[in-house]
Amino acid sequence: MQGSNFQREGLGARIAITLAVVGLTTVFYKMVKTRLYMYRLRKQGMPMPPWDPIFGHLRIMPGLAKKCPSDAMQSQSFAILSMEYPGLQNGFYIDVWPFMYPMFVCTTPPLAVQACQTYNLTKPTDLLAGFINPMAGGDNFFTTNGAVWKRDRDLFNHGFSMAAVLGHVDYILEEAEIYVEILREHAKKGDTFSMDDLACNYMMDVVGNVAL
Repeated sequence: MQGSNFQREGLGARIAITLAVVGLTTVFYKMVKTRLYMYRLRKQGMPMPPWDPIFGHLRIMPGLAKKCPSDAMQSQSFAILSMEYPGLQNGFYIDVWPFMYPMFVCTTPPLAVQACQTYNLTKPTDLLAGFINPMAGGDNFFTTNGAVWKRDRDLFNHGFSMAAVLGHVDYILEEAEIYVEILREHAKKGDTFSMDDLACNYMMDVVGNVAL
């Protein structure tokens, strides 16, 4: 019996070691693949902050976080980053793997228009679906492309037309008055509040009524 137990323990240990090796190998492979991708971009002269072949841009993130409020959105820290290094004012590549895949950050409206409208670039569904789909209840036009996106977008066309928007001006102004009144109340009290939550609630009330 003892010999059988030892064999089971030995087998379990070998399985655990094998799984650990496979996991570490997978992580290492993905890291090398990501860093090589950024290395090639850097060799081509693509704009990016100072980059490390091992850590990517992870080393600059702690210092950047100290310059932002603790509850600031990540996009705000990227905006600060674009002003700290020359050549990043229009857009730049950022590599903070394994926290997220490498991406190009647009910091000017012209580049954003090119990506979203002029060229209608394909959205990276694999990257977006993970955090947008749970909020949207599944696939939606923020994460889909092609015919699927067009079908979903057509459902909302009536809500985005100029005639439809003008027909909701009274309601929009009514919600705006409520929004302004809440701001005035906070100003009178002199308290600290979440502008982000307040603005999001206001926009959700307006968009939810107008678009739907």
